[in-house]
Amino acid sequence: MHAELAHLLHTMQAEDCSAAQIRQCPPHMRTQLARVPVLAQALYVLCEQASARPVFDLFVTSVLEHMVLIEDVIASGGTVPKARAQHCARYVEDWMQAVALVGSRRAGCLSNQT
Repeated sequence: MHAELAHLLHTMQAEDCSAAQIRQCPPHMRTQLARVPVLAQALYVLCEQASARPVFDLFVTSVLEHMVLIEDVIASGGTVPKARAQHCARYVEDWMQAVALVGSRRAGCLSNQT
């Protein structure tokens, strides 16, 4: 499971998301993805720039928790159809939420400066 998360963190790219999801990203994030196409790395850079490292940590924890739930279901004899696809879908969902959270923090910081 941890290997699966590591694989997602190091390989999932913007092109693995739907075009509609990428269009939801703020312009500064789309620019970041052009330079750093791996989603986790781009989010990490964005969080570092915004002094919002806890958002990145929360993203990783959230994806890991979801993977643990799926693995628990499987370990207890249940079945999870398309578990890999569910991991990836949750990863993208959590990634988009993290980008939005960093964006709202940036907006809050900007409004506090005025």
